[in-house]
Amino acid sequence: MSLPYFENEPVIHRECIAMHEKVLLYANELVLLGKSKLTTLYQCEPPNQWFTHLDESNHHGKSHVAQLLDLGAFSYPYCKAIGLEVDMVVVGWTSILHDIAQWNNSEEAMEAHPKLAADWARAHLPGIIDSDRLAKIVQTIELHSLTPEHNSQPMSNELRLFRSLDAAALVRLGMDTTQFHLPISLLEEGELAPPGLSLPCMAQRLETTYRKLEESTRQFEVGYNLEPNRFIQMVNAGVLCNIVLPL
Repeated sequence: MSLPYFENEPVIHRECIAMHEKVLLYANELVLLGKSKLTTLYQCEPPNQWFTHLDESNHHGKSHVAQLLDLGAFSYPYCKAIGLEVDMVVVGWTSILHDIAQWNNSEEAMEAHPKLAADWARAHLPGIIDSDRLAKIVQTIELHSLTPEHNSQPMSNELRLFRSLDAAALVRLGMDTTQFHLPISLLEEGELAPPGLSLPCMAQRLETTYRKLEESTRQFEVGYNLEPNRFIQMVNAGVLCNIVLPL
């Protein structure tokens, strides 16, 4: 299995430079304001060509990226409140790239996609992202999969947060993620995350709102033969859930 764009380095290089500027905006807004503008999230939509698939029924496409960016924006203030330092540039890039090689839901794809996506980052991000951040991005992508062997690996704060986000996002597969034990337990219901405001609860609210938006879009588009932009729909769902508060 190979990933697209290895044969077109100049194009992917320009796209990565542009994407890095957008991820920096996303991260800086969270650090400075504790929230991210709607327009910033829109701009973080990755190019179609970075993915081995665009079939959203695969559950690993661009709407999943938007879901993770939304949930990251929701979660960051919780981390900040307890002094847990997290580099949201690392989390943002990992959200964008971690599943680009998940070509389907097979066991083979599940096992192979973290390394393939990490190899893509190693190939395309040097010179755009500093070496320390790049090392964290590669590690977080490689270890993001919730497999038993990965559960025993030492985790950076970025990996702990991302795996919490990705675990809560499994609600899109119909799982009850409120029962999960997250790598960052403060994101579960408790003192910092009261009932209804935990990360899994917000993921459920996001998914419910997204499905309502998707259904209304289908009804609106009857006769127009338009393909809905699911990345934008997920960002809109986040705004409606008050996960992201646009300025």
